Amino acid sequence: MGTVVHVYSDGAAYEVEFFTPAGDTWAVVTIEASDVRPVGPGT
Repeated sequence: MGTVVHVYSDGAAYEVEFFTPAGDTWAVVTIEASDVRPVGPGT
């Protein structure tokens, strides 16, 4: 799981920060919108 920290080109890509279970930053990556799925109830 990660947190979107920046949106590029009207949602074409995202900068996402991923964390360890302890809350430390593990990685920050740029990914395309097609590689993202929302997390919520029932997902």
